[in-house]
Amino acid sequence: MSISLPTEQIVAAQKAAFDSLLSVAHSSLNSIEKFNSLNLSTTRNLFAGQLESIGNLFSAKTPQDIVALQKLLLQPQIEKITTYARQFHDIATEAHDDFVNLVEGQHAELNDKVSSLLDGYAKSSDNSGAAVAAVKSAISAANSAFANANKAARQVAGITGAGVSATVQAIGAANQSQAVSRKKVAA
Repeated sequence: MSISLPTEQIVAAQKAAFDSLLSVAHSSLNSIEKFNSLNLSTTRNLFAGQLESIGNLFSAKTPQDIVALQKLLLQPQIEKITTYARQFHDIATEAHDDFVNLVEGQHAELNDKVSSLLDGYAKSSDNSGAAVAAVKSAISAANSAFANANKAARQVAGITGAGVSATVQAIGAANQSQAVSRKKVAA
């Protein structure tokens, strides 16, 4: 006995696939827009900082003033770069989470549909119990593998996020420490 799908189910499946594609496209475009906005804003800020630094260098009267200004001007640039790295990581993490949530939702929906289809087939055929049980067992094993892979990917993302946060904090602390020592030396 074969399984036949009504036209309504085929159309609904195609619509669901199209909706999923649209969700991925919207999420991707949203992430690209955020990355572009971040890049433009960071470039604008770095450029403005460089212009201000050049203006300050022109106002220096002695070589010692130039050296002191260069040291003082480096810290804000480093802070801007670390802020950029943190914001870039945040956008990437958000995009990853959106994609994972979409995949998980589609995976759960697919499992429900396949299970429903298998149950319908089991009811319509007298000798299908063993075959349906075997397919359900294979699906269960695949779901378990998917869950384990997803858990591992989330752990890697968490470790990466912690590493980025720790690096940004360490750079910020080092900059603060250098700023304090420069102020003490200047005083």
